[in-house]
Amino acid sequence: MHEMSYAVRIADIALRAANENPAPAEGFAAGTSAPAEASAASLRILAVRVSCGEMLAIVPALLETAFRECVKGTIAEHAKLVVKTMPVLIRCASCGREIDPHGPDGYVARCPDCGSAALRIEHGREFVVNDIETEII
Repeated sequence: MHEMSYAVRIADIALRAANENPAPAEGFAAGTSAPAEASAASLRILAVRVSCGEMLAIVPALLETAFRECVKGTIAEHAKLVVKTMPVLIRCASCGREIDPHGPDGYVARCPDCGSAALRIEHGREFVVNDIETEII
């Protein structure tokens, strides 16, 4: 189950981001114009949104289960994991044609228009943590 390794990274990124960008404390530090010290313990992670390329073959339900295990006992314990699957997009480097591998051309070795073998996978291999939604508690 390779989803566990992705879940570990998601949890690590979300928790690190919350710790590095703690919730602002109310008011300012006494006698200064600088904000008072803040504490990450005053934050809760509500949601983490990720984009997974189709070629990674990630099963969202398995990723969710693995994520739940990774965030037990943390400020992300009840966070919603939102997974968006990014479809594969292939482009011909010679003529620029976009090739949908799920379309009538399917997975091809050459461009159906110009015959070039210079095909690039533009999307479908990415894995991105898009955003982390938090609330001050």
